[in-house]
Amino acid sequence: MSGRQLGMIGIIGVGWFVVAVLALHILDPDLSVVDNYISEYALGQYGWLMQSAFFGTGVGAIAVALGLRQTLAPGKRVTTSVVLLLIAGIGFLVVAIFKTDPTGATETTTEGNWHLVGSVMVFFSLLAAAWVLRGVFKRDRTWEPFAKAQMWFAIVYTVSMFVTFGTPVGGPVGVTQRLFVALPLGWLLTLAWNIRRNSPATEPL
Repeated sequence: MSGRQLGMIGIIGVGWFVVAVLALHILDPDLSVVDNYISEYALGQYGWLMQSAFFGTGVGAIAVALGLRQTLAPGKRVTTSVVLLLIAGIGFLVVAIFKTDPTGATETTTEGNWHLVGSVMVFFSLLAAAWVLRGVFKRDRTWEPFAKAQMWFAIVYTVSMFVTFGTPVGGPVGVTQRLFVALPLGWLLTLAWNIRRNSPATEPL
């Protein structure tokens, strides 16, 4: 599969998450933007839509990983970043399959625990990939203009993770999580767009 195709899959997959979640805020207004996590939409009447959003993002993240492998010069750091993004993609697929426990639940379920495992895979592998790719882009002539923006993304993403995980129970967990999730989604879309742009135009579409 060509880099341009992988970039487009990344755009469609991650873009679907954005569209689906925005729709769910209208379709399922019973959940509070302030008090409830995004994953809880999977527990409602339109849960299939939330699960499809996670699945689409997983496929998109995997496409971005494979696209970067094609557009970056080979190296250990490149391989590391590709593996980390693949782990994130798999984590999204795990989250798509296993639903979260509702906010305020007194007992955790096996399904909820697996959802948590998938979430941890996503958040921390994306964080590590963000920092590794900063150095990769700085040394790659094609991606070098993106290196400074990548550094700032890694910093902001790190800070937002601490803020999100540090939000106390009963606090605006929904708000901080939505802002936290928006960052890597925008980043993955940007990577997918650049993969498509940096791939030879003569590749078969």
